[in-house]
Amino acid sequence: MHDSAWLQEYDSYYYSHDNEKALPVLRIRYDDPKQTWLYLDPQHGVIASRLERASRWNRWLYHGFHSLDFPFLYYRRPLWDIVMIVLSLGGLAMSITSALPAWRRLMKRTQGLDHQWQVLRGPHQRQQAKEESGTLSHQAREAGPERTALLASGRALRYVTSVVFARSPTGAT
Repeated sequence: MHDSAWLQEYDSYYYSHDNEKALPVLRIRYDDPKQTWLYLDPQHGVIASRLERASRWNRWLYHGFHSLDFPFLYYRRPLWDIVMIVLSLGGLAMSITSALPAWRRLMKRTQGLDHQWQVLRGPHQRQQAKEESGTLSHQAREAGPERTALLASGRALRYVTSVVFARSPTGAT
């Protein structure tokens, strides 16, 4: 046994948010390899808590950071609430600021899919669709179907190479 002490107040390892754990307790610290600590409840004659070195590390690394379960915060409840709200709003802002550019990029990529589909269609179907939509210029109409098919096959080749080399068909990354 390393030492023992009567605790009249909660410490950093034996504590209760609602003051439900029994006080006073006898804390006994042992010199064993696991550095065991026992908290004995004399009123009920039971071991109220048993901690080892690993569980004390867990108390700070998991409970401390996960739920901000630090002594200077959990006994000052309005301060804990304010800190939690501020950190939650910060997390929300981080989520939005990373989701918004991702959404914009996704929308930009999906708008290009219609163009890429047009490139993969046959040249006669593509020319017919462009003439029907009125987007084919006067010069392209005068060039004839052979020139239009040649331009379309160049675009299709550019699309295929962009897919193979993982680049955008327009040249932008």
